[in-house]
Amino acid sequence: MIVDLIITGDLHLDLRTDGIDRNDDIMKAMHEILDYTVKIKKENENTFLLNAGDIFHGTRPKAATIALAISLFEKFNNFSIGTHVIAGNHDVIDEKGKTSALEPIIAANFKSINIYHDIELKCIKYCKKSSKSVNIITIPHISKSKAIDNGFKTVQEYINNMCEEIEENLSTDDYNIVLSHMNIGGAMIGSENMLIKGTHEDFPSIFKTSKKIYCSFNGHYHKSQIINTTIPIICTGSVSTNDFGERNDTKHFFHLKLEI
Repeated sequence: MIVDLIITGDLHLDLRTDGIDRNDDIMKAMHEILDYTVKIKKENENTFLLNAGDIFHGTRPKAATIALAISLFEKFNNFSIGTHVIAGNHDVIDEKGKTSALEPIIAANFKSINIYHDIELKCIKYCKKSSKSVNIITIPHISKSKAIDNGFKTVQEYINNMCEEIEENLSTDDYNIVLSHMNIGGAMIGSENMLIKGTHEDFPSIFKTSKKIYCSFNGHYHKSQIINTTIPIICTGSVSTNDFGERNDTKHFFHLKLEI
């Protein structure tokens, strides 16, 4: 059995830089990704989309921008493309009792769209014949209030603890893929450094070295790059040019083909 994963990150809908509303460029890029994913889906029903966070640029996007996002995910849903999205630092509302700007998409209740606000181990495909799975470990941006509610003093302690527990239960027989929105030591920064809102937590060290992890896809960094830790970390980059400083950057998405 072949499993096709299409991986993107950092849309930043509602972004305006250099006096330009970036929504048109972002939606154009995402429709190109949609067309490609639909093409692959027609060839292989076991096709999934992964997004590494920051669907929106801010926690209170305009109503028209929310409608754009819902219409986009509705298209993926209409083609029954299993879609897995983690919340990024620009999505998450760090206030007790609140989650993120992604709530309207969740409220749309699309069957094929899965949105994650916490660290989870999720099996997205199981092959009965080989008894192997394709799993994702989601590490979205975690709010301080969530960490405190779970009995931890810091977000980093919460992330490390959760990831260590998950790692213990992984099998080397499976494809275990981390989908994260974290700081990565050695990564080259892009315009995300200029977009005010940062993330302070580091990618958990256990997933840099564990032989149970196949690879990691990380959002947050707008320059697409591969960080050569023991287990490769692929920074997905933003889907479109966010400002003049990124004019020479190549924007693309990733296609990972797995045999289970």
